[in-house]
Amino acid sequence: MSDLNTSLTRLDDQERELLLDELDAFTNSLADTETKIPYLALRRDIEAGGVSPENVRFLENLLELTLQSGRARRRQSPQAEKRFLRLYHGTPRGGAVKRAVSETNEALAALKGQVLDTVSFTPNTPGAYRLLIDTEACRVDLEITRQGVSVKNVEIGI
Repeated sequence: MSDLNTSLTRLDDQERELLLDELDAFTNSLADTETKIPYLALRRDIEAGGVSPENVRFLENLLELTLQSGRARRRQSPQAEKRFLRLYHGTPRGGAVKRAVSETNEALAALKGQVLDTVSFTPNTPGAYRLLIDTEACRVDLEITRQGVSVKNVEIGI
């Protein structure tokens, strides 16, 4: 993981404090000592001011949990939530989500100025949905899952 985002290798004092607070609450909720071990290693990294490549996936897990549950905003503040989002987008998983959204927006830009003929939303597999948008000249097929949104197909000039 040599492309580790610099923001994860150098955490500022406030980021460390916010992360340690969330991490302590999370690890205290874990009953199994074995499950706590990698998060204790993550804690040592954060205390030292950064996150090592081998512990990034545990940081991703922590950030996803606190952001998806709304806990960061509820328990800390909207500013803490923004910081966690910025840190999450600096992780490999968060970066992949950001890229997928960018690709989706690029595909949707093909629809600009066109009259929509059909818009349909259907279940795909459990937890996954398809969004099909049809115009006279274009069709965009998107898949939406817990992991994010992805472009499945774009047809132009149909």
